[in-house]
Amino acid sequence: MRATHRPNAYLRQIENRFVSSESTFIDMQWWDACVDPNAKPLFADRRLPVWIGVDASFKRDSTAIVACGWDAKTDKVHLVVHHIFQPSPDDPLDFEDTIERTVIDLVRKFRVMEVRFDPWQMQATAQKLTRQNIPMVEFPQTVPNLTEASQNLYELVKDGAIAVYPDSDIRLAVQRCVAIEHPRGWKISKEKQSHKIDVVVALAQAALGAVEGGIGHPRMIDPALVLAHPRMSQPGPRADIHNPRALARMQGRRFTNVHTIAHFRAGR
Repeated sequence: MRATHRPNAYLRQIENRFVSSESTFIDMQWWDACVDPNAKPLFADRRLPVWIGVDASFKRDSTAIVACGWDAKTDKVHLVVHHIFQPSPDDPLDFEDTIERTVIDLVRKFRVMEVRFDPWQMQATAQKLTRQNIPMVEFPQTVPNLTEASQNLYELVKDGAIAVYPDSDIRLAVQRCVAIEHPRGWKISKEKQSHKIDVVVALAQAALGAVEGGIGHPRMIDPALVLAHPRMSQPGPRADIHNPRALARMQGRRFTNVHTIAHFRAGR
């Protein structure tokens, strides 16, 4: 149980201790262990499936676009490429010239499975990209969504299940991240308003897509599980049993990457 809880969450929820609602996101030694010194951003590979996360800001925060892939041989998420744009109050970001152009360029270079975005500031941009048959997926920054993405990235880094290339901007952003606990979950946040952590938020979205899309393959589902759970054998959308998160809900258990990756390995 301790392995799937953040330290503060474990102390508060399991040991009933009083702790601060704010703590360091991850140990930087964990992050550095995930950095492959020989890796570089990938320019293009039309055969490579990638999942993209976009964290957009019009004036103040930076805008980040991150693409991740899933390596079935190593059961790891891989950082493929990232882009960061910095607007200002006097020079707002042109979404068409930055986000739209970058996403379209990534679609030309990779096999884009989905682009996750917060619809709050990106609705018009997403509609334009959708009309070009780009798989835009709304990912509102609600507490459940933020908790899911944050916990997923936390577990990937802690378990060494993500491989990233060296990048000083990303490392600084990770170092400046804090975890803010809420009664219904937690999220990645920043200690100071001036800190830019948008690339980590976009990475969390992209990594969650890569885990769900990469692991959520029919081969990981044991047919015995379908027979053992009446809800799964009833008529209805069969896509549910191919989704590890939906499978966990049907079995009445909490989804974690540890469980999913272990299940995937056992089923191969």
